[in-house]
Amino acid sequence: MAESDNILTKLQDLLLYLIPQLNKFPRDQKFVLGDRIETKLLEVQEFCLRAYHGRDKRGHLLEVNLQLEVAISDQLMAVSSM
Repeated sequence: MAESDNILTKLQDLLLYLIPQLNKFPRDQKFVLGDRIETKLLEVQEFCLRAYHGRDKRGHLLEVNLQLEVAISDQLMAVSSM
């Protein structure tokens, strides 16, 4: 990737890489954990697109940050309870 790539390009690259990887998850995890990861990444991409094209960039970026913090917190709690 070139240094001029922005967050939207990097997110697209991540999705292109990650979605086939999620399909390799074990069946019981693919439909729960895999779906959650894919959904969260698509939500992050949506907020980044809104920030990129909208006027209220800060508001959308703060929402992305909050979404990621909640997702990471949820995953850490799920892993620690195993």
